[in-house]
Amino acid sequence: VFNPGAEDGLEGWTVTGGLEAVTGLGQLQPYTGNAFFAGGARDAESRASQDVSLGSFAVLIDEGRAEAHLGACLAAAYLAFPSGESRAEPYDESEVSFTFLSGEGAELWSSSSGKYDTLYWWPYRETVAVPRGTRSVRVTVAANRRTLIGGTRNDGAIDEVFLGVEARPVAHGRLGGNLLLNPGAESGSLDSWAIEGDFRRGANLARFFTDYLVPRSGDGMFMAYPSREAGDT
Repeated sequence: VFNPGAEDGLEGWTVTGGLEAVTGLGQLQPYTGNAFFAGGARDAESRASQDVSLGSFAVLIDEGRAEAHLGACLAAAYLAFPSGESRAEPYDESEVSFTFLSGEGAELWSSSSGKYDTLYWWPYRETVAVPRGTRSVRVTVAANRRTLIGGTRNDGAIDEVFLGVEARPVAHGRLGGNLLLNPGAESGSLDSWAIEGDFRRGANLARFFTDYLVPRSGDGMFMAYPSREAGDT
């Protein structure tokens, strides 16, 4: 991953929203180095992505002998009070995801840390078998301002994003990627699913009473809504 810890600002990343490279946020300091990614003051949802080529590993991948080591450190900025207690403000969340793509751009596999709001750095680590046909990995870091109750900035934080490839002595058993179409409701169309009742796609940061609903990973989720009676509005 190029510029994995925001040491060079946002260079190498395609940014959506107000994601920033910062040297500190509240009581939170970089996990390593002098900087990290943070959600910023502008948007409730911000993210950045970059595509990492695995073309040089093509033979190894197509033999089924490639493993990918994934990682990042995730946190939320926090406040420390005079009496000593700390709390996240305002319980914002961060996430990193890795999407394995074919040469034609088809999604073959994806892995995600899930969203976390820990008061200090939480290390996400995972090793996955690289599906045959993979030619690149889209790495995405995301921060979400979670609550409607308080707070003015997006305090999700990410540092030390990692992607590495290791050769296996024998082929793994993974023959391909996820066979389901639209498995996480990322696409607005649910045509690939047979829907019964008032079941639909919910978007990231959907309003739910006094708070936001945030998907466990990605930007979409399946949601069941109460069926409306005739005459209801």
